[in-house]
Amino acid sequence: MRFLIIVFLCLIYKVSFCQSFYKLYSGNGFDEGQGIAQLTDSSYVITGGSGSFNDNSQVFLLAVDKLGNYSWSKSYGGSESDIGKRVLLIPNDGFLIAGFSNSYGQGDFDACLIKTDLNGNEEWTKSFNLPSSWEKINDAALTADSGIVMVGEILPTANGNSDIYVIRTDKYGDTLWTKRWGSTGPDFATSIERKNDNFIIAGQWYISDSTLYKGFLMEIDGNGNEIWKDTISYSGANYVINDVSLSANRIYAVGNKNTTLKTSAYFGIFDLSGNLLNQFITEIDQNKYKCKQAQYISTLNKVAIAYQTINPSTFQDNFDLVYAFFDSDYLGWMDQYKSINNEGIDDVGQIISTLDGGFAGIGFSNSTGFSQNTFNGGSHIYLFKVGINNIFPETESVTTLNQLVRTNNIESTIGKLYPNPVNSILKIQFKKQGTYNFNLFDIYGKEIHAGQLNQFDQMDFTEFPKGIYLLTVDNNSFRIIKE
Repeated sequence: MRFLIIVFLCLIYKVSFCQSFYKLYSGNGFDEGQGIAQLTDSSYVITGGSGSFNDNSQVFLLAVDKLGNYSWSKSYGGSESDIGKRVLLIPNDGFLIAGFSNSYGQGDFDACLIKTDLNGNEEWTKSFNLPSSWEKINDAALTADSGIVMVGEILPTANGNSDIYVIRTDKYGDTLWTKRWGSTGPDFATSIERKNDNFIIAGQWYISDSTLYKGFLMEIDGNGNEIWKDTISYSGANYVINDVSLSANRIYAVGNKNTTLKTSAYFGIFDLSGNLLNQFITEIDQNKYKCKQAQYISTLNKVAIAYQTINPSTFQDNFDLVYAFFDSDYLGWMDQYKSINNEGIDDVGQIISTLDGGFAGIGFSNSTGFSQNTFNGGSHIYLFKVGINNIFPETESVTTLNQLVRTNNIESTIGKLYPNPVNSILKIQFKKQGTYNFNLFDIYGKEIHAGQLNQFDQMDFTEFPKGIYLLTVDNNSFRIIKE
């Protein structure tokens, strides 16, 4: 009876708690989604790197409601490139954004940590650097005391190979300890998952006697002490583990096998002590596969996985992305799936489980489908949500770009345009008398309206679909958002 009630609510009232959706977000620059967190009201915050807030890449937070509708956005960073990789919710307090920055620290890329309140207002920023090196953060996990453990790599700016780099801070961003592991070749950490008071870390490790790169799994305690570590390979090839996810008694690891001829997806199941239970490699002709992210879904006893694929026989131009459910006992068996297959590169930043028993994936793409590129000339962010109904959302027919940057009234050297975003009437006030030639383009660069404007005029957007538009007036360009 309880199941029937849930189904009834989903079908009759279409409550958001039960829905799946696919949303796109963009500004006027290169925008990438890298990390996502869900709040207790089922809304989301998204982080990554964006060139839409400034000329250079900045860390951002984009808050959307439980249906993916824009709530607010904020940017953080300096005059150089900054990117957020993970956003972590501290209940009733705010957010921690872990990433790396070329604006703070010593001028090279340094690990950074930004603390905001629940409205995205910056409270403090900390940078972590070592002399003559780059520090890059790939993943992060909260500790029991609201601190954070960040993992990635450290690379000398002169000569040398990268090493695994781990930083633990308290809730104020003050460093408690750092750890560095390395071989004679390039090593790095890609993923971290909390296991009670310990942590499981994954990545790549170089084996000097075989000159091969292998995937690795490692468990450390809360002080950074190594409990166990093992490398992962299957026949003579290079391997990397890109992500791990934990269930009550298993570790799910995904990555890829690399040879000179092809790239294959790797799936591994381990017990919590790192012992291999099962592994599977996807190899089909000359197709290339990169298994990027995984998340165990306890309510379904399945693993949600996102992998990139390219099929040279179809003249595919670049990597597409596939979201799929895999059997938790045998990761070689896939059932439901949905692809994101646009012209450019389609990629994933993170997958999380959601409060309704589904999952959400965040990433970026270079076009919106139907062979149409956006007028910003860059990439945009997507949010892929699967709800309690386990129905994968449609992706091919979704072309509307939602706002990333909150653009208020536009004031320029020639005049003022408001309100922006606009629901119906856009009011225009030029500083000088006269007539002004204008052209209005949709997000794909198609002209949809042209004519002349007077000094005090208006444009009616009532019948236009929601999305982003480009208005040119003489030699000036304005980005207009229709809500």
